[in-house]
Amino acid sequence: MKLDFNFQIKGLDGNDIQGEGGNAGKLLSALLASQNKGNSIKLYDWALKVYNNTPLEIDSTDADVLIGLIEASESLTVIGKVPLINYIKSVK
Repeated sequence: MKLDFNFQIKGLDGNDIQGEGGNAGKLLSALLASQNKGNSIKLYDWALKVYNNTPLEIDSTDADVLIGLIEASESLTVIGKVPLINYIKSVK
C-alpha cells in the first residue's frame, strides 16, 4: 500500500492547523525519528520519506506496526494521532 502523509491535520474547529506543525508528514517523521526501540534502519527510512513528502510503500504488517507506534506515542496528542490512524486504516 502507498501512504502519502502530505496533508494538514485539522483542529477541533475543523480548519487546517497551519504550518509544519500541522503537517501530518512532519508530525509523523518527528515521532519516527524519536524512537529508541524497533527496527532503526526501517524507522529512519520511513522518517526521511514522510518528512520529505515521499509516499511510504509498506505492507499490511508494517501498517499495523506504524499504527501501534502512533497509538503508543506519548509525544503526540489525540488531535494528531486520530487523523494519522484514520488515514492509514482508510488506505489499508
